[in-house]
Formats: sequence, structure tokens, C-alpha cells
Amino acid sequence: MQETLSKLDLSAFDRIAVWYGMLPAAAKSVITIAVGAVLAYVAFKVVIRIVKTVLHAVIAAVLAFLIGTVPGNLILSRTFDRVEQQVGPSISQIVNR
Repeated sequence: MQETLSKLDLSAFDRIAVWYGMLPAAAKSVITIAVGAVLAYVAFKVVIRIVKTVLHAVIAAVLAFLIGTVPGNLILSRTFDRVEQQVGPSISQIVNR
């Protein structure tokens, strides 16, 4: 069988397909599961990277709005004042010790 295949003008993909086709069913299953797991891992990593990028872009857009607009600046200023009132006494106690 190998001699016949070596005489044929097959591409690398065709040779891999023929090799895969000649494997026993158990070996095909193992290879299929292994390749599927690797591809799923890579796809998961790509999706996570895309989600992180989109999340960073959304955070940057919100901060740009808050800093660059008058209403946004008022919201940010009020929020800072509120946090300062809540945390201020705790910080003063820590500093005075």
C-alpha cells in the first residue's frame, strides 16, 4: 500500500488524510479528542483575549466620558466626595496611630 501511495502525486494534506484513514478506530478517537481539546483551548484563549480587550475599551470610553464632559466630571466629583467622606475617618484613624 505504501509503495502505491508514494507513486501518487498527493498533497501533504491528502497524505495526512490517507494516514489518518488507515489508523484503527481507537487511534482515530484519541487523535480526534486531542486535536479537539487543543483547538478548544486555543479558541477559549482567543475569546478571553477579545473579551478583555472589549472590556478595557468600554472602561476607557466610560472614563473618557466622565473626565471629558461637564456632567461626567460632576458625577466623578460627587462620587469622589462621597468615597472621601466614607473612607476619610478610617484613614485618619490609621494615620493618627
